[in-house]
Amino acid sequence: MSRTNRPPITLRDIMSMAGTAVRDETKKDYIVTVVGTVLDDPTLTTVPAMNVCALRFSDKALERILQAGGNVYTFDQLAQMRPTGSKTILLRGRITARKAHRYFGKAGVPNSHTRPRTLSSGVKFERSRGRRPGKGFRN
Repeated sequence: MSRTNRPPITLRDIMSMAGTAVRDETKKDYIVTVVGTVLDDPTLTTVPAMNVCALRFSDKALERILQAGGNVYTFDQLAQMRPTGSKTILLRGRITARKAHRYFGKAGVPNSHTRPRTLSSGVKFERSRGRRPGKGFRN
């Protein structure tokens, strides 16, 4: 799978997307599945005990999940535990967060937020006419 389709996800995103499956005591047997990397969120003060399966974990995210009493699994372990995929929640991070995603579309068109493909980054290169107030297109 390409790296575009394996975006990272933070612990805060897992908590907000998985919802009650992470926080509710009656749903502790659910496993959050991420095809990508799980990263730590330093602004998150407490991490609940949760079961997470992912391709990779950052060191701090792994430490915080295990310290909270949660479990981490690989996809091999998940396939043995839940061969049908029952009681799993499949999540992924934001694909559009990558800088490379900004280059798709027509650059230079009015109201387009596409980044122009240029090596020069000065004020007079792709940043002047039509991009700033007072520097509009002239007839």
